[in-house]
Amino acid sequence: MKNIISLLLFIIPLSVFCQPKAKPEIRNINCVNDGKYAILFYDLENTAKNDKYFVEIKITHANGTVIKTRTLSGDAGVVYGGLQRKAFWNYKADSVGLKDDIFVNVKATPVPEIPLAPHLLKSLIYPGWGSQKLSNNKKSLALGGLSYACLASGIILNIASAANYEAYKSSTDFSKVDALYKRSLLQKNLFFALTGVASAIWVYDLFNVFHKRALLLKRKVPVDNNYYYKNVEKQSLSAVSKPLFLNTFDVVKPPKPELIEASVKFEMPEL
Repeated sequence: MKNIISLLLFIIPLSVFCQPKAKPEIRNINCVNDGKYAILFYDLENTAKNDKYFVEIKITHANGTVIKTRTLSGDAGVVYGGLQRKAFWNYKADSVGLKDDIFVNVKATPVPEIPLAPHLLKSLIYPGWGSQKLSNNKKSLALGGLSYACLASGIILNIASAANYEAYKSSTDFSKVDALYKRSLLQKNLFFALTGVASAIWVYDLFNVFHKRALLLKRKVPVDNNYYYKNVEKQSLSAVSKPLFLNTFDVVKPPKPELIEASVKFEMPEL
């Protein structure tokens, strides 16, 4: 009997922990007009508060025609998971007047983890390599070729400059002394110029890695063909509301509270 009880005490908690996690989804889409904004409500159910999504909201007529919503703010764009998300649409600023049913389409794509250190390390080794995967542009690899060409040319010129300077110091032919010195000086200056260009390319590409990563995380650049966003696109959530009536001409105001006269009289006790 004790063995059976012990087995049950082991199996029951195990079955609780082994239950599949509820799938994230978008629910409870609604729209309310407060006179200035159309407030768009939605829930990111079964998501954690630290989960980050890029939320795209599209409003359409019943026939599918898209309504311009350039002034969306609030929980649109990069949004954390959780319930009672609110986006604000300033329909007056968009010069939109409606008195009709609308549909609200909400799509939430997980913001991918884009590591910084590996891209910086690649760009330190070869300029353009670290930013190539971020921008999906192989042309950035040309930066590495240019920087190494400048660096190699500079080193060759520096070696030649040193050799000409030694020849200048040891020469007894006064007709060649001036030419050797000038050639050595020119090669030294070219060495500094070329290595400076190579260094500038390296620094530029390292800054470019920081910049492109930040733009990607905020989706300020196209992400359709980006490596990281392709990997999370299949985890995207989407939902469409039921028909929601939106009247931007009249605002439904809450009723004013009525004052009710008290029927109970209070008398001061006599002293």
